[in-house]
Amino acid sequence: MRALLAVLVVTVGAPLAAQERGPEVPTALFLHYNCKPDKRAAFRTHMEGPGVAQFDNWKKQGVFKDYLILFSTFANPVWDMLVRLDFEKYVDTDRWRAIERTTPGGPFAPGARPLLADQRPSRRPDVREVAADS
Repeated sequence: MRALLAVLVVTVGAPLAAQERGPEVPTALFLHYNCKPDKRAAFRTHMEGPGVAQFDNWKKQGVFKDYLILFSTFANPVWDMLVRLDFEKYVDTDRWRAIERTTPGGPFAPGARPLLADQRPSRRPDVREVAADS
């Protein structure tokens, strides 16, 4: 688990290289969410049900190629939930941006909004290019 976290920290900090290399490269977008400590259990329960169902729905609609949701085992100041969205190419992130514009405060099932700190997710829209041989 420590190795996985180290890999995530390295890739989350990666520069926005995809924009510089062209719109046709595979791309991943990382989002991190923070919630109030006393709301963590409710937030996780929500995400295990309607939250994941919403991400599944977006995947079926072709908004992104795939996704990965990680929920931190322990309360920490960095993130409670980390989401990686994978896109076939950088230009495909436009559909995700449109979703975020229409759902301020968290682009997933609305029942989670009251559980998040400051009523909105702490998002770090880091984009990284995915190596062609990975």
